[in-house]
Amino acid sequence: MGVAALFALAVIWLAVHQPWLGLTLAPADSGAAGLKVLASTGPAAEVSSGTRLIQLSAPQGPSFAPEGADLSPEPDTSHVGVNDYREFLRRQQVLHALQLQPQLQVRTSENAQHTIEPLPKRPLSRLPASFWLQLLVACSGFMVGVGVYAFRRTDPAASYLVITGLGLMLSAGAAAIYSTRELALDGSLFRVLHAVNGCGSLLFCAAFISTLWHYPTRLGRLDPGPVLITLYLTLALASALQWLPDFDISLRVPILTGFIGTIALAILQWRRTRQRPLERAALQWFLLAWFSGSGLFLGVIFVPALFGTDTGSLQAYAFALFLLIYLGLAFGIARYRLFELDRWWLNAWTVLLSAVLLVAVGLGLIYVAGLDIALALSLSLALVGWTYFPLRQRVLARIAGGAGSAALPQLLQQVIATEAAPPQTLWRDTLARLFRPLDIRSGRARLERPVVSDSGLVLEVPGLDDDRSLRLTGCEGGHRLFGERDIEMAQTVRAVTERLLSYRRAVDIGVERERSRVARDLHDDVGARLLELVHATDGPAQSRVREVLDELRLVIQSLGSNGENLDDLLGMCRAELDDRTEARSVTLKWQQADIDPPLHLDPQQALHVVRVLRESTLNALRHAQPKTLTVTVRGDPTALQFTVHNCGVREPGIPTFRRGLNMLSSRTRALGGELKVDRDEADGWQVTLQLPLTAR
Repeated sequence: MGVAALFALAVIWLAVHQPWLGLTLAPADSGAAGLKVLASTGPAAEVSSGTRLIQLSAPQGPSFAPEGADLSPEPDTSHVGVNDYREFLRRQQVLHALQLQPQLQVRTSENAQHTIEPLPKRPLSRLPASFWLQLLVACSGFMVGVGVYAFRRTDPAASYLVITGLGLMLSAGAAAIYSTRELALDGSLFRVLHAVNGCGSLLFCAAFISTLWHYPTRLGRLDPGPVLITLYLTLALASALQWLPDFDISLRVPILTGFIGTIALAILQWRRTRQRPLERAALQWFLLAWFSGSGLFLGVIFVPALFGTDTGSLQAYAFALFLLIYLGLAFGIARYRLFELDRWWLNAWTVLLSAVLLVAVGLGLIYVAGLDIALALSLSLALVGWTYFPLRQRVLARIAGGAGSAALPQLLQQVIATEAAPPQTLWRDTLARLFRPLDIRSGRARLERPVVSDSGLVLEVPGLDDDRSLRLTGCEGGHRLFGERDIEMAQTVRAVTERLLSYRRAVDIGVERERSRVARDLHDDVGARLLELVHATDGPAQSRVREVLDELRLVIQSLGSNGENLDDLLGMCRAELDDRTEARSVTLKWQQADIDPPLHLDPQQALHVVRVLRESTLNALRHAQPKTLTVTVRGDPTALQFTVHNCGVREPGIPTFRRGLNMLSSRTRALGGELKVDRDEADGWQVTLQLPLTAR
């Protein structure tokens, strides 16, 4: 702060310690000689506004005819060659010597003579607005750089940012003095100030390239900064000593080359930060600030000058573009609330692009088609409005709304279609579909509302049913940061999900009540009648009735709400099969492997497992007439395998056997399983069933 204040005081002191005539001058109209008087006051109050000064002279001294080029605010755009520049400085020296005279004779185009007594100092109030603007830019850039460095002293990017601020301060501060002079400066002072301006511009360029090498990620082990700064300062020295033929070679070409180099580094940084959302967000604002500020400055000032257009009159105001650069750099390097800025980055680019398109189309219509300004502006607005703006809205909706409200209906359909699952599992899956984070894990015990932390890297969302919150890291696969929009979306989806779960619970309660009623009616009415029928019959008919009664009990059991433990279910099946094999004098070999962890099946799963096992064993007992029946059960939490092996029949040859297998195959396929029937070497048959399961 102190350095910037001292520099500002030095600039102001040099600006006001120049002789003052009291004239506001401009180049005369095309083809006219001399300088046009825009306003006059103080020592030159007698000179009429609107006249032209065609001659200046000192009493008893030679006269001098001023030219419009003498007022050039930036000599390297109007006097590109070294020889032209030297002549410009010589004329400045002569004019400045005349201003130092106690009296100055001026002759106007009307052949009127006026005597002016210049004041030794320029009043502070007479410094134009462009002077204060350039001084503001000079000090602001340096102070922003120092401010960022104060918080990130170990960051090389912050160190180079300070150097860019120093370069801008030297460049804009020196330009503030000579570009806002009243008429002329001492030739030696002018040369020094212009050399300082060029040195600052080249230093700014070299330091900025070095900044982008290090920020947001370092692109290599070697640091090219010292070499670049040395190279550009050498060019600045060569320009100051006039070793090079013109300012295009010594100033503009190196700066434009450096700008192209920053584009290449920006592409590398963009690829490097592909799955690093915090660095990507910082880089976005970094590049937006750099390319909007410096790109416009180069496009308005430097590029036209390369093609011979004098843009010096615009340079003072174009310096304001550097404030955009340092504002973006401050946000980017300091990483101040990037998760909020991230949502505006794309909008800022589209606004900037729309402005550029409007200007470019308008200029094209003026200079290529030869239209007048009003018509060209109207056509430019129409063309850009009809083509670019609708396209921009579609692109913004596609890019920014991919995980937002546009995707919400499909997301809720998926939530509704999801089979019954624990609320926290359902909520985790919903958040995964909504934000596609790199990682989801449990967070703190209680959380009232979603919050963003770690500069936007993390979104923590309350759980459902007072469960622990969920901590999401890396939105959209790590391609962007979480922000306020995501907080709002998470709140909305959570509220809807809670309502869906409440509705699902209400439906489940109603279904369970109806299932209980049906099971009770079957047990009390149909079951009681079948039991009476068992006692009233004997022989094969009684056996068939018992089978029907067993099937009814299985159906009633499946209507329960708690399901069955797999071990208990298999124990019941084994006991039932023991009775059937004993009645047929068949030896049963039951081989069951332990399944870890133990499985608990829901009622429908239990029903399917019992029916498949019962169908496969009954089919073997009825049609194969085996002496030995071997049942092997093995599995894991994801699948269950039954193998039913019998021996005693070479070829069943019974149509009902094949009908039973077809029924068994159809039931197995409905469960997503697989059925295999093989004949072994002992002329027996083996039926293998693979059934998928879900651990609960």
